[in-house]
Amino acid sequence: MKKAVLFIGALIMAFSINAQQLTNNGFESWTGNVPQGWNTLGFMGFNLCDVNKTTDAHSGEFAITVAPAMLPDMLVAAMGLTESFSIPGFLTNGTINMEYLMEMMGGGMQEGAFDDPTMLANLFTGGLQLQGQPSVIEGFYKFDQVEGSYDMFLITAFLLAEVEGQRTIIGGGAFEGGMPMKAAGEYQSFSLQLLNPTDIPATEMIVLAVVSAEEAATDFSTLYLDDLNVVYNSGIEEAIFDNKVAVYPNPTSGDFKLNGADGSNVIISDVLGREVLNIERYDGQSVTLSQKGVYFLNIEGKQTQKLIVK
Repeated sequence: MKKAVLFIGALIMAFSINAQQLTNNGFESWTGNVPQGWNTLGFMGFNLCDVNKTTDAHSGEFAITVAPAMLPDMLVAAMGLTESFSIPGFLTNGTINMEYLMEMMGGGMQEGAFDDPTMLANLFTGGLQLQGQPSVIEGFYKFDQVEGSYDMFLITAFLLAEVEGQRTIIGGGAFEGGMPMKAAGEYQSFSLQLLNPTDIPATEMIVLAVVSAEEAATDFSTLYLDDLNVVYNSGIEEAIFDNKVAVYPNPTSGDFKLNGADGSNVIISDVLGREVLNIERYDGQSVTLSQKGVYFLNIEGKQTQKLIVK
């Protein structure tokens, strides 16, 4: 009887997890050259970057390629510009609020705007609706990098929940490559660790893949993606966040200190999981973060603290 109960429980868990996978996570389903369940940058009927179906797949029949492209000449003229420039390759499982994006660009987007968690929460909607708590995104990639370039790619995800009535980013993670990195001829696996240092369960997840290029580039690097898989916490093991280390002041205007972290290694990441600062053996000094946003401080890989820079 006990074995039967465990077996049924395992089936229920497996079904629940499978039901929360990304739509078209193997990129096998397409409408023309548009991947079902995924979106890219488009404006006035133009695709602003190069997203395509490829038969060079890790498994199955198809995979997806993501690459930058030049702004079309008709849009250059319509926007009153004197010359074209490269648009980063871009792919997301969410819905892009293009009106909001164009408003930002029209208003003169400030450097670091895409690090603003409020902006990101407004820019992307309709992500994967969560029932469990994801811990890892796995998949396979290869990066066909233009020789001699400093092109990079970023695969990132952020976790969202409603906090005090507002849709808010509460965690995330990132995997990046390139600069300089030789083109990978065969697919390689990647593992994107997701961090949620709050006690608030995430209810939505937005996934992004971005490929950069130099502004004046004419040849572009290409990211291949296939077989994405979301791994969920089993519910048996829970992360324990020790609050013995205090961050003060928090929120801060940029400068802060840690109480109780002397002698510890501290890694500071932004809301997308990108490492911003690595401090070896913290000794009580004041730390400065100049860009406003939400940051996560990982102390010796054991404790995580959330910091808000206003």
